[in-house]
Amino acid sequence: MNRAGTPENFKSFVVAGGIGTGETNYTGSYIAPRLDTCSVLSQRSVVYPITTIKPWRDRIHGATSESVLNENLEIAAIPNPSSSIFNLTINGNNTSPVQVRVTDIFGRIVEQYEKVSANTILKIGQKLNGGSYYVEVVQADQRKFLKIIKVN
Repeated sequence: MNRAGTPENFKSFVVAGGIGTGETNYTGSYIAPRLDTCSVLSQRSVVYPITTIKPWRDRIHGATSESVLNENLEIAAIPNPSSSIFNLTINGNNTSPVQVRVTDIFGRIVEQYEKVSANTILKIGQKLNGGSYYVEVVQADQRKFLKIIKVN
């Protein structure tokens, strides 16, 4: 009778001493595991986290926006991603009309809106298929981009 793990189909090919202790001991002998200990020589310094206050759009689930300081135009798509429509909020101090373009990832225009009132909510993306899209909002000399994701 052989030990567990003996290669029954290959015993004739195993060289004595090549595996285990040789001869009929094909699987070797059991060796008790060693217990080693680890030690830490250095101590970590105490680091206190920096607390920041998030703006309102970072606290609303699904809200994404893009704004640059010292510019008046701000846009956000809520919810994002969406399975139906996106509520595109357009805010700013400028009252001139806004142009909105929605393009696919290849740059093709899939939706376009002209002379949209500033400081409004525009519903977009109702007929879009699932995928990633880019929203471009232009007001006077300001231009903002936003990525939206439509899920099925």
